[in-house]
Amino acid sequence: MELDAWVLDRALAAFAPWLAVRPNLFITANTSVRRFESATLVADVQAALLKHGVPGSALILEVTETQLGQREAAWAARVEELLGLGVRVVLDDFGAGYSSLGRLQRVPVAMLKLDRAFVVDLGEGSGGVAHAIISLATALSLPVVAEGIESEVVGEALRALNCRYGQGWHYGRPMPAEAAGRRVGAG
Repeated sequence: MELDAWVLDRALAAFAPWLAVRPNLFITANTSVRRFESATLVADVQAALLKHGVPGSALILEVTETQLGQREAAWAARVEELLGLGVRVVLDDFGAGYSSLGRLQRVPVAMLKLDRAFVVDLGEGSGGVAHAIISLATALSLPVVAEGIESEVVGEALRALNCRYGQGWHYGRPMPAEAAGRRVGAG
């Protein structure tokens, strides 16, 4: 079993019991470009979801913007296949790579993850790029997840920009699955 597939299997195994307690939760998992382009990805994801009784709508796969590269049509088709399972795809580290803005309309990603570099700028009193990316995403009806939120100041700045989702040490440090399960009330 490839590492990406093993990680997804373990993540879904830990996550499945949490859904009984908090049915609106979702889990995100990074995937490598090699795995994303694999001919077996969709079948493997479907099998993992069925194995653990997790609906596709509770899974988000993250792929980095720089991975999109020259295979836009193939990626768009792969995203559509995953959407057929209910699985959403997020464009990770948005703004740090080389994607053209036109790709946002042609590859049906569900969300953008604002690269940490632009989030940190908000804490230093600047944030033009973060503001521009959030505004662009809003115009395209794409939610934004801000990465690397490490202070209340940055969290407040993002809320003022209507960024609804965020992740970072300000909200919690990495923890074992058992501790996370207790945090969501499932353990």
